[in-house]
Amino acid sequence: MTDITPARRRPPLSRSLLALTTAAVLAAGLTACSSSDDEPAAEDAATPTATATVEPTLTAEQQAACDSLLDAATALLDLGGSGEDGPTDEELTQVADVYRGIAAGLAGEEQAAATTVVETVDEVVQTGNQKLLEDESLLGSMLAPAAAGRTLCGYAPVDFMAHETPAATGDGQPEMAYMGLPDSLPSGRTSFQLTNEGEDFHEALVMKVKDSYSGTMDDLLQLDDEAMAQAADIVAATVTAPGATAATNVDLSAGRYVVLCHIPVMDGTGPDAQPKMGADGPIWHYSVGMAHEVTVS
Repeated sequence: MTDITPARRRPPLSRSLLALTTAAVLAAGLTACSSSDDEPAAEDAATPTATATVEPTLTAEQQAACDSLLDAATALLDLGGSGEDGPTDEELTQVADVYRGIAAGLAGEEQAAATTVVETVDEVVQTGNQKLLEDESLLGSMLAPAAAGRTLCGYAPVDFMAHETPAATGDGQPEMAYMGLPDSLPSGRTSFQLTNEGEDFHEALVMKVKDSYSGTMDDLLQLDDEAMAQAADIVAATVTAPGATAATNVDLSAGRYVVLCHIPVMDGTGPDAQPKMGADGPIWHYSVGMAHEVTVS
């Protein structure tokens, strides 16, 4: 994904994940992204590589919507805010403008979802009531239009799954992994689609490793949030509820990428569950296996 504007700041990892991780773990409003009866079963969803991008014939509005879909993941992260007071009016206006462009070129449920985002964010700007951003259904509305990246825009599809193996003992950790995510991909506009066959929420953060960082993926995963944000940029992101499928779109340029799940392993189930803690803080899904390096050329 290319930068949207020079003025659009990328928040540190710990802040930019606020909108994704908190909502994904605690909310149940992802119905807009749930698998339908027409979608493939989970065991058929993974493909080893991306297929060639098909160039569709689009109207000007549809092409603009496809371009805006590449900005949607950054818009989602912006709702995490860049300060303790949450997103600024300028950031919120940018989010609304991205989804306004998406809504203008889509149709049906995807258009309706994008319109809901615009209306909600516009109301927050007008009223200052940021509590509206905590509505459980907003995350689903923000994620739903991403499917058009492959159905309308013809972006190269990459389908993979989130898989869990329960802990062998009560004190042990589960094993988690992405299945079907290739080790290499061609550059270009790509639609990542994550199917969650597990019992927990999962996400896919697509991070481009900076040229200045020479460590391995394992080295990167040992860093705290602030150091990780200095080593790699989030360029796309999506969240899936158990049994759901969700997508995100990115214009891949050559380089190293790491796809990871930055959701904590939970101790127990239900509303009283808390993140499991290790010596250095929460135990993240990526620290028990849900991370994968991809080389783009």
